[in-house]
Amino acid sequence: MIDGAQRAYPMLSDADGLVLAKEVLIEVLASMQVETGEEDVNITDGTREYELAYDPQIIGDVVVYYRTAVDAATRLTPVSVDWMDGFRDNWRTTADTGTPSMFYLRAPTSAALTTQGKLVIGLDPIPDTTTAAGYPKLTIYGVEYEEPLATSDVPQAIPNVRVLIEGIKRNYAMDLDPERYPLYKSTFEDELAKCQSLINRQAKDLDAPIVYPTWMNTTKIV
Repeated sequence: MIDGAQRAYPMLSDADGLVLAKEVLIEVLASMQVETGEEDVNITDGTREYELAYDPQIIGDVVVYYRTAVDAATRLTPVSVDWMDGFRDNWRTTADTGTPSMFYLRAPTSAALTTQGKLVIGLDPIPDTTTAAGYPKLTIYGVEYEEPLATSDVPQAIPNVRVLIEGIKRNYAMDLDPERYPLYKSTFEDELAKCQSLINRQAKDLDAPIVYPTWMNTTKIV
């Protein structure tokens, strides 16, 4: 995909192209909202918050299940830190525990994390048990971003590499070629819409009426 952008901008180095590719890839994945990742998190009695993996990292469209067995899981309700402040008095200081029913995501300062840029998932109520033999645990599903290398393949979740090429050109033009920026911005948005359309066509609309062609209608022969 960097090669494709270099056809428009031969002066774009491989190193700078990779930086732009990372910017565009995370934007495209977040925009398309295609589930690509899964992460399990062990829980600890009395611990509210847990760091999520950094690379690959789940970045959006998050669904979280509290699993107590292979075939027993409860979907947790997503809330925000602001919601907790408004509706859970003293949640930041309480030590009360129970079975989690809600979760929130936040991004604390790097000083509070082992790796800068990680996300934290918080549970409410605070868990009252510690993972043993695999359960209970959290299973998190969502859009996943893995930082690409120069030799990385385009993620299969993206049906058309052209959206990444146009995105690299757009970001390059935004910094160094402002006259072409509107063109590449429009082209990128068109390609992103095409990708989303291709993905949507793979999903069945259960509420849509089914129309059968006339040749499929049966006729009784008398």
